[in-house]
Amino acid sequence: MSIRIMDAALRDVFFLVGAPVSWCSQKQETVVLSSCEAEFMAATSATCQAIWLRGLLGEMMDTGLQTIEIRVDNKSAMALAKNPVFHGRSKHIDTRYHFTRESIEKKQVVIEYISGSFQRADIFTKPLGRIKFAEMRDLLGVKNQPNPNLGLGGSCGRQRWLKRRRLAGG
Repeated sequence: MSIRIMDAALRDVFFLVGAPVSWCSQKQETVVLSSCEAEFMAATSATCQAIWLRGLLGEMMDTGLQTIEIRVDNKSAMALAKNPVFHGRSKHIDTRYHFTRESIEKKQVVIEYISGSFQRADIFTKPLGRIKFAEMRDLLGVKNQPNPNLGLGGSCGRQRWLKRRRLAGG
């Protein structure tokens, strides 16, 4: 019998009208024994933040409270969150992490599956290649706009360098 202890990270990104308004990335405080458990705990963290944001926006905008969609890329974690009678493998999970299930029952949040290739929060915790990083950055809505005033290459930067060199007498 072998036990693999996983080192997991919590990460979430919240969007309002298509733009990220809140994000978090931190190492998980609890040691987990499976990816299901790690994702379940991450979903609980995201649920807490989502409900807080929902209340804040409700006060600021004086609007009704809507159900928030939490996207999870682990189907086992979704089943655990939705089904109060899962099985013996989940009995060791601390009861505080079952907050997500209660929030689903109260219709405060809804859990939806999203493929790992579209999980936008992964950019905060996973090492990504250049192309995948660019894809995730685009999914977040972050634009790569080089600032010519920084002098980081390009003809504008070179022209400024040459001008400074001429003025210095070089």
